[in-house]
Amino acid sequence: MTIFETAKQILPVSTLAADEYNQKEGIIQNDVNQELAKLNSIYDFMGNCSLQVMVDHHRHHTLFMSSVFRLNNYTLLARMLVWMYRSYHAHGFSYDYFTYAFSEWRKAVTRHMSQTKGLEIDRVYQWIVAYHPDFIQLAESADYKILTKNRVEEVVNTFVAHLLHGEYQACLAISEKYYLTDVDDLAYFYVEIIEPSLYEVGRLWEMGHISVAQEHLATAMVNRLLLTIFLHTGLGEATKPKVVIAAAPNELHEIGASMVTDLLEQHGWQVDYLGANMPKEDLLEYLRANKPYFLGLSVVMPFNLASVREIIDSIRNDDSIWGIKIMVGGAAFKYSEDLWHQVGADAYVIDGHAAIKIAGRWLEENQGR
Repeated sequence: MTIFETAKQILPVSTLAADEYNQKEGIIQNDVNQELAKLNSIYDFMGNCSLQVMVDHHRHHTLFMSSVFRLNNYTLLARMLVWMYRSYHAHGFSYDYFTYAFSEWRKAVTRHMSQTKGLEIDRVYQWIVAYHPDFIQLAESADYKILTKNRVEEVVNTFVAHLLHGEYQACLAISEKYYLTDVDDLAYFYVEIIEPSLYEVGRLWEMGHISVAQEHLATAMVNRLLLTIFLHTGLGEATKPKVVIAAAPNELHEIGASMVTDLLEQHGWQVDYLGANMPKEDLLEYLRANKPYFLGLSVVMPFNLASVREIIDSIRNDDSIWGIKIMVGGAAFKYSEDLWHQVGADAYVIDGHAAIKIAGRWLEENQGR
């Protein structure tokens, strides 16, 4: 039985236990930080990375585990753990770090949570510890792909090479072959070239083959290209209702949301694009004031999923905006096929093509009533 099959057998965590973990995650996280910092061998475990790297990792861990407990989605947990083992090991962390760290998470949960609810949370950490060797095996396997995307292999490889070397003109020359003809070519370029290229850049970072600086360079290059393409193609005629697109709170990755915005505008939608890291209360206030036809939320990092569910729950419980349709997208939803249902969205869009089709279908359904 694989770890993904056993993950589905983990007993669900109660809402009360998930809420208590969420309330005490700062205390639990600080406890783990302090205990691991006392280890004489801690820098050996971290490949001489700074303690701040560990602290940042633990902050993301508590956010992620809080999402897992609220959603009770342990396929998401298993797949994300493989990514964590692989990426952190590639950047200098030893696998022994995880052994010590998860032991301290268990102790901290026991110390700071009430007994009954703490036992619910601890069962999940026990499962992680028990399958530690399996996570290592998958992390080391070249055959196991965490996120995949069909792609035009030769073009994407060439495009990625230019991105990583900062060769903007070469990237622009490739892009001009696709977006100069019509809007469908633009969608093709975004979905079949840009998106898999960014996945490949992420994979290269995950495997330790490129630096953070190179990853940032590639991202900045893509942002420049999107702006150039937007200035060249211009806006489509706004014949359809207003929609709002934003990245989730704490979500700093926004290229996917930006591309969906471009494509919707090219297809006649009036789009208010609110960008990255959109705070919940500010987003809700904006929705109340503008009453968009639908809302699109983008999430790349799975530790931001809980905030998306909070936003959607708040919308559904607000008499003034409860009827707004909500589509979600981003790499976070590719870790488990049930996630978009669990956060309460009306639809999941795998890419820009899907966003256009679903938006069009919603408009047709509404006009047909």
